[in-house]
Amino acid sequence: MTLSKPDSPRGGPSSRRPWLRGLVSAALAGALIATAAAVPAAAAEGDPWMDTTLSSDERADLLADAMTFDQKLTLFAGSGSGAVAIPELGIPARREIDGASGVIAAGTPTTAFPAGQAIASSWNLELAREFGRIAGEEAHLTGFSGWAGPAADLRRTPFHGRQFATYGEDPLLGGLMPAGVVEGVNETNDTMGVYSLPKHFVANNQETSRTTMNTVVDERTLRELYVRQWGPIVEADPGAIMCAYPKVNGSKACENPSLMTDTLKGDLGFPGWISSDFNACVTLKAYNSGTDVCGPNFPDAATFRAAVEDGTIAPDRFDDMVHRVLRTYFEHGLIDNPPPGSLQNPAPAASPLPASVVQEGRDAAYRMAVDGSVLLRNDDDALPLDSDQIDSVAVIGEGADRYITGFGSDIVVNPTDTSTILDGITERAGAGTTVEHVEGWDPVRPGDLLPGAQPIPSGVLRAADGTTPGITGEWFGSPDFSGPAVTTRVDDQVNWGQGLVALLATFGYDPSPAPKLPPVTTFAGSPTATRWTGSLNPTVSGTYGLGFTALGSATLYVDGEKVLDVDTDTMDTYSVDRVLEAGRSYDIRIDYVPDAPGQCCSTGGNIGTAIRLDWTPPSAAASPQIVEAVAAAAKSDVAVIVANDYMGESLDRGTLALSQNQDRLISAVAAVNPNTVVVLATGTGVEMPWLNDVAAVFESWYPGQEAGAAVAALLFGDENFSGKLPITWPRSTEQVTEDLGIENPVYDVNTGNLTVEYSEGVNIGYRGYDAKDIDPLFEFGYGLSYTDFDYRSIDVQDPVTDASGATEPGLVRVEVENTGDVAGTETVNLYHGVLPTDAVVTPERQLLGWGQITLEPGATGTVEIPVPLNDSTHRLAYWDTASDAWVTPEGETTLFAGASSRDIRLTDSIVVGASDDEVAPVVSLGIDPAEPTGKAGWYRTPVTVTATATDDVDAAPAVEASIDGGDFAPVTGPVVFDTDGEHSLVARATDASGNVSETVQWSGRIDQTAPTVEAAQKSRYRVALTASDETSGVEKVEYRYQISVKGVTRMTPWLTYRSPVLFGLPSYIKVEYRATDVAGNTGPVRSYR
Repeated sequence: MTLSKPDSPRGGPSSRRPWLRGLVSAALAGALIATAAAVPAAAAEGDPWMDTTLSSDERADLLADAMTFDQKLTLFAGSGSGAVAIPELGIPARREIDGASGVIAAGTPTTAFPAGQAIASSWNLELAREFGRIAGEEAHLTGFSGWAGPAADLRRTPFHGRQFATYGEDPLLGGLMPAGVVEGVNETNDTMGVYSLPKHFVANNQETSRTTMNTVVDERTLRELYVRQWGPIVEADPGAIMCAYPKVNGSKACENPSLMTDTLKGDLGFPGWISSDFNACVTLKAYNSGTDVCGPNFPDAATFRAAVEDGTIAPDRFDDMVHRVLRTYFEHGLIDNPPPGSLQNPAPAASPLPASVVQEGRDAAYRMAVDGSVLLRNDDDALPLDSDQIDSVAVIGEGADRYITGFGSDIVVNPTDTSTILDGITERAGAGTTVEHVEGWDPVRPGDLLPGAQPIPSGVLRAADGTTPGITGEWFGSPDFSGPAVTTRVDDQVNWGQGLVALLATFGYDPSPAPKLPPVTTFAGSPTATRWTGSLNPTVSGTYGLGFTALGSATLYVDGEKVLDVDTDTMDTYSVDRVLEAGRSYDIRIDYVPDAPGQCCSTGGNIGTAIRLDWTPPSAAASPQIVEAVAAAAKSDVAVIVANDYMGESLDRGTLALSQNQDRLISAVAAVNPNTVVVLATGTGVEMPWLNDVAAVFESWYPGQEAGAAVAALLFGDENFSGKLPITWPRSTEQVTEDLGIENPVYDVNTGNLTVEYSEGVNIGYRGYDAKDIDPLFEFGYGLSYTDFDYRSIDVQDPVTDASGATEPGLVRVEVENTGDVAGTETVNLYHGVLPTDAVVTPERQLLGWGQITLEPGATGTVEIPVPLNDSTHRLAYWDTASDAWVTPEGETTLFAGASSRDIRLTDSIVVGASDDEVAPVVSLGIDPAEPTGKAGWYRTPVTVTATATDDVDAAPAVEASIDGGDFAPVTGPVVFDTDGEHSLVARATDASGNVSETVQWSGRIDQTAPTVEAAQKSRYRVALTASDETSGVEKVEYRYQISVKGVTRMTPWLTYRSPVLFGLPSYIKVEYRATDVAGNTGPVRSYR
């Protein structure tokens, strides 16, 4: 290829690889054709790429041929709102917005949906599509071409900081649910141009050292888990896919040709473009490896231009990059229906969403919050609450009266509305019920993700002035406390673990009400020494553990005595016992410098400030906040504790324990109120040492802006629980690290070029628990309801492969009965056992599919779960490294149907392999009407012929028919014969094994048209009648006279016409005549005067 000169069109045919042509889906092609009339004729004639009858690939080629070199470069310029439009060609700017839980920051309020893990808990594909549809709609209306969602990272460990945004631990559930989201976005494309940008391909499973770490994973594990998940997502047709930060087996993901070109674009057949995560491209190798769009900082415009001009980016590769961007623009409606303002440079301010869209988002967010909540415990039917029997409710939790979410680029920062849990409970409880709110603990924050003991609460701390709650912090611009403090202020706690959050906070992506670090620009590039001074004022006497969780250098002074001196290069926890007396005030001072290797600085994405002043008190009563909560609970009929955590981008969890002394509070409250209900609003499963002490527990995850209405509806029984866990819920942090052998990455926060080995192989999540025979707290798929379901029977139809290799999917039917007192929805889990092969060891149990059914009390219904083979989900298959291909072994495999991975109600088996079925199906015909409706074997009405087939193996043999002597063709419903003439239908059926039935035949004659009669005078006294009928023929012609006799007028009887009739005598007034055909149709009566 010869590069075009700037501002001159490139000539000649496209050198893009020919296999890219024709990949537009038939469905969307139809939609584009349907909108062709909306394109002005002048535009279609002058700009050939505006011809919507062409495929997206063809339109992309036409537009590329019309572009100058500079215009092509512009396609890759800028990022987010800084991307550049090419209005002279009608090409919108490639403006994208993050969006794992909605359109996160559009400059105007948008819907804050529940987290992805909540949507996954619904197991409802239609709900996933609805989320995608509305998110795509809001992205388009706020001026964005692309929506960077969904987050499709498989949950490998419970420590992953961003797991709340993802769709669980299983590759089938975690693939089909985000695929549904992508499909939903695409549903808007007929009228609104927008594309989805799912993330992050591939093996992006922790935040610690994510930009430099190396993931070591064997090929089979990579394929069966982390690539397999992406099969249905790619099949759903996203416009772009984001590649991840980490190295995979030594090569940066975005610069890994095996992953980007061979796997994603080759094996998975992805036709869109690959976009890097934020600055995930580090060299120009990324482009030739298959990544199409890098940025935003590397490469800069000059470097990129030079790389294209000098061939560093291969010419064919550059053509392919251009084509992929343009193809997505056409495929997803960006050219035909550009977002508002997307053709303007710079981007204009977004307009507010229409009221109808806002309401639509609220309704959907509510439904997702309800259906995504999971009931974990309901002792003695403590729920639902009866508002008529409750006079008082204590609502406890600092997050109960605010919007609960995580932090980072996965959260919506400006919701269209907020229904807090406190608001929802207060409104639903009614005016006659007293609702008291107590915060109970200090706000959760990023520092709570550090391991170790609990932070010292603000209730026992006083600043240097001796009266203000909290502790005085002095922030220095040097590591040795020299010079005056840059910032002096009162912090509620010493509790910091910032990382990238320090930078994200400047964009509003750290919504916790807890204090933030001083502006990061103040200290960019150097460690920050911090000194906290104040007093500790215990309310209970006893032995306290006082200490740090810290990285760097930290010293604790109590009443001027140095009691703890830490200088650590790795994250760790340190403590010293100290006897403290109630009523005394102890001066404390903490000197801290974040000077461990690789620790500086937060602006660079490193951990930066990481220290927590924590304690182990002698009792829960040592916290004034807990004492206040207990008092409120003791005088209330019901105590509702809203327990929350805080997870997000750049930081993993150091512990699965709830933070801010919440476990102590829950136990203390449960001790004084037997009607204690815990509403979890967490990003993952947490430890629950108090589980058996409370009446009920449910997980609402990060429930979005409609949390209050949804939680209240569930608490009071206006809605029933139907959610089931998309994860396995560990009993403790130690169960994960010691029993399962999964390392907690938080201790490596400052380790450069970290290597993480996926030594568990394919046994992640519930597979790992099964392999090691470990009991989790709650298993994958677990979830209770206000009703009960009985699994009555299971029926299995095996998939059948014929001699040509074509496969008919299998089908599993499970009959379920609602044996409870209220309507409910049950999600039937279907698992398969060990595959019939000796080539590899396969997991004891793997999710094969699921189905949902809603039943009234006492009702029974059947859930049908298809079992396709050889599709993008690769069910009943394993990856064979020798042949580098998927293998579906033949033989019998056990099936398990149940309410969860451990609650198995029914078992059966399924057989995969060539069929030994040699019995042909039987075809029968249904004729309506069953007998001719006319005379002489003629039908005088349309005839409906329905061909059906039965087979002892294949539940749905393929039926085909020859109609009126034509070629055999498939028929899927009744055939209606409604025209006159002779007709026939010959039917036959073929089963999945290729057995062909004997033919059956129907023939019939239809005449629905009466004959016609004409009268002509033959002589003065004779009239001739002539009748004709084109189908069955004329049977007879009849006539009669109207005569007048002695002044009386009457009609004669009908006479059969044989020869011209007499007419013209004085007594004859007129002659009437009619004709009847052989089929029995009689024509209208006509007359001659």
